[in-house]
Amino acid sequence: FTIVPSDLYDNPVEDSTLVAISYQFLDKTEVFDLHTNDFIVWKNIYSYEESGRILVSGTSKKMATKEFTLDVFPSQAQNFELYVSKKHEYADGNQIIEFFTSEIKDAYGNIISDGRLVEFVIHNNDKSQLRTSGITINGVARGYIVHPDNESVWNVKAFIPEMAESNELTTEFKSAVEDYDITFTDDHRKITVGPIWSFMKQLIPDGAMISLRIT
Repeated sequence: FTIVPSDLYDNPVEDSTLVAISYQFLDKTEVFDLHTNDFIVWKNIYSYEESGRILVSGTSKKMATKEFTLDVFPSQAQNFELYVSKKHEYADGNQIIEFFTSEIKDAYGNIISDGRLVEFVIHNNDKSQLRTSGITINGVARGYIVHPDNESVWNVKAFIPEMAESNELTTEFKSAVEDYDITFTDDHRKITVGPIWSFMKQLIPDGAMISLRIT
């Protein structure tokens, strides 16, 4: 923070003029009495470990600067925890499963800034990879994806690219349909599958994909 005090006519004041530089951060207030040298006075202002806003000003001979604001942002995110929430354990291809993080913080305990992208990477037992993502709000990111339509096991991990990662968790999905009837009619030229009942003993929703393998 550099100040060049001037008089009424905008001329630099003489050397050794007293200048008070002050700054305030949270509940801390610092005041430094300095004297001009070669018409200027300056002070390095360093951030604290906490994030927040520093207010800075200077006074000299009943004159004062404007109030300046310095924003101190959190540093890089640290590793975090991953959690999962789902309505049921069945692979119905319909419900939404939610992945969410713990409150993500930096090395000094500050909650990271809003809008940080978090990627949720899913590997299933078919060796396929699925992805969803979310942005942090108040340090927590959430990602959503539809349940699979077949019995499956998912291994999930979350990442802030090139910065931090979560633990890996495993979530399983049971088959929503256990068994169903297959009927041949019209001299075996027509195949009727079902009715198909879900795990709740109700008819499955219209539009469900049925694959038949004839050998």
